Amino acid sequence: METVSGRPKRSPRANHLRQQTLIYLQGQLLPGARKSMEPMAGRVDDADYQVMQQFITDSPWNPYDLMNNTIDVLKHAASSPEAIISIDDTSFPKQGDQSVGVERQYCGALGKIANCQVATSALYVIPSPRRNRDAISWPLGIELYIPKSWIVDKERRRKTGIPEKVRFKEKWVLALELIDNARRLGVPHFAVNSDAGYGNISKFRLGLRERHEPYVLGVATTKIGVVPARMRLLGPQDAPSKKGGRPRTTHRLPAGVKKLNAIELADRIPKNEWTDIHWTEEDKLLHGIYAMRKVRIVTHDRRCTDEICWILLEKRDEDELKAYLCWGFEKPSIGFFAKISRNRYHIEKGYREMKDELGIDHFEGRSWIGWHHHTVLTQISYAYLAFKRAKARKEGREKPLPTIPEVRREVVKELALKIFVDLFGVDITAEYDRGAKRFGEFLASMT
Repeated sequence: METVSGRPKRSPRANHLRQQTLIYLQGQLLPGARKSMEPMAGRVDDADYQVMQQFITDSPWNPYDLMNNTIDVLKHAASSPEAIISIDDTSFPKQGDQSVGVERQYCGALGKIANCQVATSALYVIPSPRRNRDAISWPLGIELYIPKSWIVDKERRRKTGIPEKVRFKEKWVLALELIDNARRLGVPHFAVNSDAGYGNISKFRLGLRERHEPYVLGVATTKIGVVPARMRLLGPQDAPSKKGGRPRTTHRLPAGVKKLNAIELADRIPKNEWTDIHWTEEDKLLHGIYAMRKVRIVTHDRRCTDEICWILLEKRDEDELKAYLCWGFEKPSIGFFAKISRNRYHIEKGYREMKDELGIDHFEGRSWIGWHHHTVLTQISYAYLAFKRAKARKEGREKPLPTIPEVRREVVKELALKIFVDLFGVDITAEYDRGAKRFGEFLASMT
């Protein structure tokens, strides 16, 4: 391959893809109520709606390769061994039923069962020792959940271009695959957290333990059963023999011993064993009252599992109790577990910003590849903002970090400088070039 200044010379097709990527990212970063293709094409120089549509909905470029390149760049630019991988659902309400993966299912964006797409997402979060709002976060991937009804419907698969290799996978399986991808790319972290939608699933927790991934996972207070970890259990040798029956192979609770759910366990903990912990979200001072116990998980039929962990209980007020299962930590403590559990706030905030600032939920196409192209490019836009935000931390440690909306406004100023040159002939080309160069260098490092 020919080289220019020691670098491989790009093919015309590669240059075209890079140019269209730059145009799309600029369209997402610039002001505008809608971040769908037609309005974005109207506000970016050199953009053509038909070309943009072909680039997103028909072009065969691999979104996973681009996402992995982005993760690799951020791994070197903004990572920490103290980071957490946070798992959550993100949903996209839809009116019709033709967009890939749409079904009536629980929609977190609306808080009810509705017509929507649902995706499993992973966010990388670096907690801040100074201020909770100063945590750095960037995306590790979003994978669309394809319901069984779509998997078996050949016509719908054909119309939306779902690849033949795509098979039905539960959301918790998609979550483990996102974590596996981060592990394969060498992304440093020390724990995983999620809400009860994933924490309730024993197979997900087992998958994390098999990978030696410490976790703090939310669980429903009434759906988990526990007994003290130190309790002596009845083994197979203690089971009375039954003529013609199969021998027992698992441990079980002694007669008369009742497993407890989180609410029942909380009621048994003395008041003097609860700890009041304060933290901030944005500029609000919040607090919770916490207690923890080392427990063994018990199934619905009283079988005792080998899952021994800490259960963290949190009271926000008299009527609200939250529970988290915590596993894999050398030095467990209430404050330590509470800090990890609170990082759930950052993934909720992150995907709200991707919707409000960058329009990740504004995609109007119906195809599988178009959806993945759009969401990957949105994650790159967000990664760029996170990259600039992380750089601000290095440049001014004493001041609070700018928010993602504030960082985006600064990027818009850089991109808008060209308008002054074009419309008014104001000679600020050098300043514009510096901003454009920073954006271009970041993009080049990923593509």
